[in-house]
Amino acid sequence: MKNLSILNLIPFSSSFILILICSTVTPLQGYSFTNPSVSIACLIYWCIRKETFHLNLLQTFFLGILNDCLLGTPLGSSSLFFILTRLLLLRLQNRLNFISFISEIVTVLFSIIFYYLIVYFFIIIYFK
Repeated sequence: MKNLSILNLIPFSSSFILILICSTVTPLQGYSFTNPSVSIACLIYWCIRKETFHLNLLQTFFLGILNDCLLGTPLGSSSLFFILTRLLLLRLQNRLNFISFISEIVTVLFSIIFYYLIVYFFIIIYFK
C-alpha cells in the first residue's frame, strides 16, 4: 500500500520539476508569448492518463501556485486556470470516452484552446 502512494506522487513531482526547469529559461526579449507552456502540457498529459496516475485538485492547485510564484503572475491565477482546464478535460473525457485516437486529439486540442482563451481574457481584464 505504501508503494502505491509513492507511485501516485510521480505526476506531481514530474510536473514540479518541469515547471522549475522551464521557469529558469528566459525567453528572448519580445518573444515571451512564443515559449511553450510546459506546465499546461504536463497537466493535460497527467489528466489523460487517469487510469494509472493522476493529479488531484489539491496537487493541481499547488502546481498553479508554484507557477505563479516563479513567473510573477498574480497569485492564484494559474491555479484557477489549471483547475478550470482540468475540469473541462475530465468532462470531455466522460462525454467522449476515448472511443478512438481522434477523440483523444480533439479533447487535448479543446483543452489547450480553452486554457489559452481564459488566460487571454484574464490578461485583457486584469491589465485594462
